[in-house]
Amino acid sequence: MKKIAFFVQQMLCGGVENALISLSGKLRDEGHQVTIYVIQKTGAFIDKVPDGVQLRQIPMDERLRRSIPVGGTRVSVRACLARKQYARAAFFLAKHLLRRTPYTELNADIQRVPPLAERYDIAVNYHIHSPFLVWYLSERVCAGKKYTWIHNDFEASGYPIEGLKPYLTCVDHFFGVSQKVADEFTARLGEFAGKTSVAMNGIPRQKILEEGSRFVPEEYGSDRLSILTVGRLEEQKGYDLAIDACKMLVDAGYGGRFRWFAVGEGTQKDALTKKVKRCALEDHFRLLGMRENPYPYFRCCDLYVQPSRHEGWGLTVTEAKLFCRPIIVTDFAGAREQITDGVTGRVVAVDAKEIFEAVRETMDSQTLRDRYTENLSREDVRQDDGYIKRYF
Repeated sequence: MKKIAFFVQQMLCGGVENALISLSGKLRDEGHQVTIYVIQKTGAFIDKVPDGVQLRQIPMDERLRRSIPVGGTRVSVRACLARKQYARAAFFLAKHLLRRTPYTELNADIQRVPPLAERYDIAVNYHIHSPFLVWYLSERVCAGKKYTWIHNDFEASGYPIEGLKPYLTCVDHFFGVSQKVADEFTARLGEFAGKTSVAMNGIPRQKILEEGSRFVPEEYGSDRLSILTVGRLEEQKGYDLAIDACKMLVDAGYGGRFRWFAVGEGTQKDALTKKVKRCALEDHFRLLGMRENPYPYFRCCDLYVQPSRHEGWGLTVTEAKLFCRPIIVTDFAGAREQITDGVTGRVVAVDAKEIFEAVRETMDSQTLRDRYTENLSREDVRQDDGYIKRYF
């Protein structure tokens, strides 16, 4: 049995957290003692942490914790505004303007964060895009082995990973969730190429398929095609592009043939709701909020669309593939490792007009949709957890 600690920002309803829940459950089943540490103990996935896996906050003074703009200034300010915490939003903006470093999570008084008292056999920063967690693993955690996970790209996100190099030298191995993000990382920090490999996000295949058969979404109906997008309501996920594409479909005369459903919550909910109303799309683009079990929405949709500006892998695309739904994705880092353009779906540019054209083409042809479904049914959803035996 090994003592293993994972470090993540929060337990939001997102792909990173979903993958962590799956991995921590596997390690628990193999007899390891697993603890998940969060900067802030918030998020809809707190209740999904597997039994036997401990969930703790990283120890620090609570005022100091509240001063860390988890996820960056923009995300933190939006979250504060959504909760009407205007003074705190102003605090984060002021800190940003007076910043000592471009890594906004490090602009708090992090030197006051105490070392983690407990020693672990393996300690894992599960999100390299969190500067605080990069620093914390290096400076405040004692462990026999230290690993870091790469869940997002560097080109499209513009994340300046090079500046955190001094805190990455302690890491024994880096895991990219797709070949593309691993390649982007080593292109920037070539000295770590020898200890970087791909570790695809695992998913509980059978459980997801069982959950998908629980019910038929009452929102769908049978009179129109159901288009689905799942993910946090954040700029990264490209919901604004989806709404623009939806408006183009309506303007092109397709309004009576479809409804587009969005499952998820996030800081852009109010802005997206206003955009839907401004475009007069209330009957066509529906923000459903978070669903405890989203998988029936996957199983019953006619078309799945992932319009993200950037991803490392795109776990929701993997989930849609399990149900063999026709899929359209933007060309983020892991897209072409999951979808073969024109064979199992479409891969298009991060552009509303290209999304519109691909959706229109797929809507117009039942034969095309059937072909994508048939080809997906012949393709195994890639699962490779061999890295668990090698490194854990």
